[in-house]
Amino acid sequence: MKLRSRAVWVALSAIPFLLEQPYSFRTMSTTPTERWNWCFLCGALALAALMAPKWLSTKSKPPVGALQKWLPLLLPLALLVFGYIRHIHMVILAGGLLLPGCLIYALWGWRHLLLCLPPLGMLALACPSVGYLLSLAFSYGEVTLKTILAALLTVMVPILYLVHLEKVTPKALAFSILALLVPALYLSGGRSISLQPAVLPVFSRLITNDFRGVQEMDNDSDRTFFGDSKSERFQFVDATGTSIGALHVWDIADVHKIHPTAFCLRVGAYRLLQEKTLHLPAKEGLPAMDVLEILAERQGRRRLFWQWYSTPSRSTGSFLLFRTIFSQKDNWSAFIVDTPVGDSLEERRETLHRFVAAFMEN
Repeated sequence: MKLRSRAVWVALSAIPFLLEQPYSFRTMSTTPTERWNWCFLCGALALAALMAPKWLSTKSKPPVGALQKWLPLLLPLALLVFGYIRHIHMVILAGGLLLPGCLIYALWGWRHLLLCLPPLGMLALACPSVGYLLSLAFSYGEVTLKTILAALLTVMVPILYLVHLEKVTPKALAFSILALLVPALYLSGGRSISLQPAVLPVFSRLITNDFRGVQEMDNDSDRTFFGDSKSERFQFVDATGTSIGALHVWDIADVHKIHPTAFCLRVGAYRLLQEKTLHLPAKEGLPAMDVLEILAERQGRRRLFWQWYSTPSRSTGSFLLFRTIFSQKDNWSAFIVDTPVGDSLEERRETLHRFVAAFMEN
């Protein structure tokens, strides 16, 4: 296949990624943690320009055999099909980036794919939600983690210029990637992504033996965040006077309006101190449950937030899992409860655990 024809095919394969850019730009304009993504887009263009001379001077060596050449394309195609069926922008963007990468491998060989890794990696950092997923894995700020990775990708450029690619075997490359993944997985510490029994507290009861509450009026902010989905907010106090907030969103009309708690808190000028998945054992009529727990601070005051998602039959604390398996016919609800934190974080966890259990229907 001639060079021009191969270039046309690679350009066409980038169309799914390009079609997602209006969504990416909307996210940049509305989400504070994504506002710097334009820097990574510019960085990708700069790295592509730097790698172009090396690309043109490297001899292509496409893989031999149809199976070895075209089999990798199945992964991005599967991601694109799944992403379009489930309407998940992040999955479409991932498939849209992998598709031209796999096509470059099939048409030019793994050496040229290696030369494309810096700009492709920088483009990945410009995608929405990438920083959020990195922060979940490594418990650092989104912008900090993406900046570190951008620096590493930039350092790759002079390394690729100095290395004789003809002497680098695919096995050596695979071993190097594995050597980087092992410590990365160790540092991530693992995160729980699982399904638990349904957890559907009925906060509209307002009164239990230990808690008293009032329902708040709907406001414009909720309508902006949740669109046509139904939502209700409550404020409660327990016997000691500790305040507890509760939010319930159901009949979700547009799943793109449901965001991880971390996004909403950062928009609200909170500083996130801790974010992790917490598994809670069964207790007093409350089944075992997973929640996303966030400890956040604003104006010197700390609050503890729990978020989870539930259908009438199952629940999860993982936004990623919820977003992947979401279907309107399953009647999903999203819950957030929060309370101020003083000296004892464990006491506040116990308060929220008792609070959710108190409003479970028998």
